[in-house]
Amino acid sequence: MTGAANVHLVGAMLFPTGEDTMRSVAESLGAAAEWIPDGETGERSMWLTQHQPRFASTPGLARKTYTEPGSKLVSDRVYHGLAEGASPEDVELPTLGYAGWAQASFAVFDQLQREGVVAAGTRFQQAIPTPLAFVSSFIHPDEQHVLEPVIERAIENDIRAMCEAIPHDRLAIQWDVALEFGILEGVFPHTLADPHADVVERLVWCGNAVPADVHLAYHLCYGAPYDIHMVEPSDARLMTQVANEVLGRVGRTVQRLHLPVPIERDDRAFFAPLADLSLPPETRLFLGLVHHEDGEEGGRRRIAAAKLFVSDFGVATECGTSRTPADPVELLRLQAQVAAEAAQPPNGDVAVPDQQHATAPPPEVANARVREIAEQIDCPVCEASAGTPCALPGEGALPRPHYPRYLGALTATVMPAPRVGAG
Repeated sequence: MTGAANVHLVGAMLFPTGEDTMRSVAESLGAAAEWIPDGETGERSMWLTQHQPRFASTPGLARKTYTEPGSKLVSDRVYHGLAEGASPEDVELPTLGYAGWAQASFAVFDQLQREGVVAAGTRFQQAIPTPLAFVSSFIHPDEQHVLEPVIERAIENDIRAMCEAIPHDRLAIQWDVALEFGILEGVFPHTLADPHADVVERLVWCGNAVPADVHLAYHLCYGAPYDIHMVEPSDARLMTQVANEVLGRVGRTVQRLHLPVPIERDDRAFFAPLADLSLPPETRLFLGLVHHEDGEEGGRRRIAAAKLFVSDFGVATECGTSRTPADPVELLRLQAQVAAEAAQPPNGDVAVPDQQHATAPPPEVANARVREIAEQIDCPVCEASAGTPCALPGEGALPRPHYPRYLGALTATVMPAPRVGAG
């Protein structure tokens, strides 16, 4: 799809409220942002964590501990499974909350659009995690296959309700595809018989669950719970393969595809697989190559490498930025600057190395960083003080497994040195 490069906002942003998010986006990006999310502020800023109480209180479910053999990310963990004597039909989970959040935020969006703050023709964007994200995160492995349809129905109900409340020509839905790549890269536990085929099949289901006249995006993601991936992709090959298969099978138009780009990668080897990306003409590619650590200069290097293999794309951050220790307004302005750079012809003055020449931290370093951050922050959910276990035991391997809100808590003294791109 040929057109001026613009910005895709992945979803979560470090603003106090949805209105603050939408006003800031409209002011900072203007026409470059054709879809505007509400920033997933407050309890949603940690993506899935706010759902733990929902599953804990769902009739028909009970908490069950599971020891994950060989997992690189989680060990002893509390999941949820069928209560004693219950069947899947007894589980009362009509919604996961996304319809309610979308309707409340769209009311604000609509008012801002009426006031002229948000440009006419701009769509409200709602992000939704895939059913597999909920299944893998909350459902006991022995019962995932029988409870996955329950999760799917809840998400279908949310999509139906938000599409009844919001005009289709003013709505865009983004699927957050994160746990899937943890599974495919071998770092997240799963119960899938054929991981690659099963992931593709589920992502096709996701696309087909959205009405054809509602705009649709797939955000392929490697997770960034503390502004760092759960594992770094070796190159764009796996993302390209999954995207080609999903876009080739889904029964509707997909308007946007977002792929993350690690800060360390400004080399030919990472971007070369994009030459095999088969996008329908209606689908626009967005590359998550904007990083606050190295700013416009880093974006320029990654753009130069990408343009050797794909000529037309918009830009984005690699993931949501509600967990990024950077001024959110400045980060929006940075995306606008990098988008303008991407709209220019290829810059032959930027040298592009053949292979990766900056090193990403290995998973054990990243996980140690997560633990260090978690241990130094009071939990705003259960109010446990830093360095002590949370009041709800067994939620995960980390001492702070279930808090979703910590705006402003990630200061330079708490967060270790960030990843650094090559200069």
